[in-house]
Amino acid sequence: MVLAPSSPPASRFSATKEQAAIRALRQAHNRALAAHDVAGVINLAIADFVMILGGGQLIRGKPAYRDFVATAFADPHPMLFVRTPDRIDVGMPEGYPVAAETGRWVGTASDGGTLRISGRYLVHWTKAQGEWRIASETYVTTD
Repeated sequence: MVLAPSSPPASRFSATKEQAAIRALRQAHNRALAAHDVAGVINLAIADFVMILGGGQLIRGKPAYRDFVATAFADPHPMLFVRTPDRIDVGMPEGYPVAAETGRWVGTASDGGTLRISGRYLVHWTKAQGEWRIASETYVTTD
């Protein structure tokens, strides 16, 4: 996917504002995960989105992502996942905004109690038509 510049010139680009916008989107995404809202979860993904799960499974494309999320939420006792950013770096290489979000993720039992799985993650954000969207997510299971 080729992204065209869609933001103000770099002189008006505010890293602080862009980081805050991404943090707000992350909070909304966590709420969608907690509510088992498939549309809300996949809303941020671009069409050719790619996800690498903690066990190495590859999900390629928004339709495959939708199917994966819907299947996970159909489980009678789905895990609850939360992503917590440690750092968000933003920049404007080649004239369009990108960001790297890194942090910790946890998956708990559906009652919200018992930790089941956790690790580190990296999200590649892109901004097109004035909106931040997720190009890729990589998860590494460490616990």
